[in-house]
Amino acid sequence: MAEKLEIETFNRIAIEKFQKKLLPKKISHSRGNVDQVGFIRSAGENHEDFCKHLKTIEINKGSTPPVTKLRFTEQEFLDPPWSTELEIARTWGEISANLAARPETWTRINLELLKNGLIKSSFLAANGKSISGRSRIAQTISDNNPNDIDKCVRTIFRHLGGIIAERGYRTAFLDCPIAKAWWRHRYAKEANLAFPEFEIKELSNSLRLTFCWEELIQSMVSRLTIIGDSSIRPAVVRCFACKMVNSKSDVNKLFKWIGKRSTVQALGALDAQDVFKIIYEYLSNQQG
Repeated sequence: MAEKLEIETFNRIAIEKFQKKLLPKKISHSRGNVDQVGFIRSAGENHEDFCKHLKTIEINKGSTPPVTKLRFTEQEFLDPPWSTELEIARTWGEISANLAARPETWTRINLELLKNGLIKSSFLAANGKSISGRSRIAQTISDNNPNDIDKCVRTIFRHLGGIIAERGYRTAFLDCPIAKAWWRHRYAKEANLAFPEFEIKELSNSLRLTFCWEELIQSMVSRLTIIGDSSIRPAVVRCFACKMVNSKSDVNKLFKWIGKRSTVQALGALDAQDVFKIIYEYLSNQQG
C-alpha cells in the first residue's frame, strides 16, 4: 500500500484561537469591528495582506500541499463541476482520510491556492447568489452594518475550511467547497466499486443534492455513525442515485430505519449489495 501524503496543516488550537478573535460572541451595534473590517477588506483587495493574516497562524510540520493545474473561476470554486472535481481528486488523492476530515488541512490547502494565484481571496466571501464575493465585501464595508460584517467574516472562514467551534469536523464536509468535492468523489468512487453498473459521475451527482449530502454527513459524523459503515454507505449512495428518496424527510426516515434495523441485524457484516437489497425491500414496502 502506497504511503499517504503527509502535508502541512494549520495547528488546530491556533486556528480556533484566530477564528474566535475575529468572531466575537457579542457584536457591537455602534460600528463594525475594526479587525473584522480589516480582514474582509484585505480579502476584497486580493492582496498579499490576506495571506499574511493566515500566515500568522502556527503550521504543523509536513510537506507543502500540492496545487491544482487549473485556475478556478469563482463559480468553479464555490460549486466545483465534474471536471473540477476530478482535478481536486487527482491533486489531493494521496492525502489520508484522517487529514481530509480536518478543517485545518483545507485551510492550509486554500492558502497554497491563494499564494499560487489559483483562487482569489474575494471568492471566499461569495454566498452563491448573484453578487460576487468582491462586490459583497465592498457593499458590506460601505454599509458598515456589524451583523453583515460578522456574517461576511463567517462566510470566508467557512469557505477556507470551516469554523471549528461551530461544527467541529462536520465543517470540512459541509462548508468548504473543495473539501466537499473531495469527499463527494471519494464516496462516489467507493459506491462504484460496490455497484460498478453506476458510473462515478452519476453517483457523485446524486450527492450534490443538498438534502442527501447534509443528512448523510450529519448522520455519519454525529447522529448515527453506523451510516458511515463501509457496507452501508455505498448502499445508501446507490439509493440516492436511483432517486429512491426525494426529500430530507425521506432520507431522515430511511436513516432512522437503518439504525433500528441494525440493532437486530448486523448490516455492517453484510456486503453492500445485500444491504441495498434489504433497503430496497423496505423502501418498496413503504411506497406500496
